Amino acid sequence: RGPERTREDPRGPEIIRHHPRLDPAMIRPGRVDVIHEVGDATPHQMRTLYLNFFPDQPQLADAFADALSGSSVSMALLQSYLLVWRHSAEQACEGAAELATGVAQARDARAMRPRPPPREAKGG
Repeated sequence: RGPERTREDPRGPEIIRHHPRLDPAMIRPGRVDVIHEVGDATPHQMRTLYLNFFPDQPQLADAFADALSGSSVSMALLQSYLLVWRHSAEQACEGAAELATGVAQARDARAMRPRPPPREAKGG
């Protein structure tokens, strides 16, 4: 467990979802020591996570990873999904393609939303 952030000591881990939108002054050396991008789950990670829930189902783990291959799915979403289906390896595998479709539809819907205009820099 990492250090806790307190009023007296503001240092601690920060999680930023939209790194490219940040002002460069906020992420300059000295303010941010480590930048680590966590991307989408790889097929290997998908299979491994499935096997963590269902260790005796390697064939279904392969099918699960294949059904999600090419999808933009995070490990957190996969873990949440597998928790829902933790009592049925077969149903978890059968629903993987539907999960991939739902994720793609949500991504497309977000892409269709209008974006707010960029904020103007304050200065004087």
